[in-house]
Amino acid sequence: MIRVAVIEDDPVMAEKLCDAVREAGDMLLTATAANVLEGEGMVDAGGYDVLLCDLGLPDGSGVSLI
Repeated sequence: MIRVAVIEDDPVMAEKLCDAVREAGDMLLTATAANVLEGEGMVDAGGYDVLLCDLGLPDGSGVSLI
């Protein structure tokens, strides 16, 4: 099982990404965040294999999280 975390500030896009992960038979959504501040804690906690991260977040760059 591939554990996936998503960081996305646009609620519509976040829901689409999360739905796609949930519908995949070999993936498990483990965490979500909507900005850099939430994402920092999520990244520090780990527990995922793949990080889907928006690069343009409202409070900074997703590049810093990656």
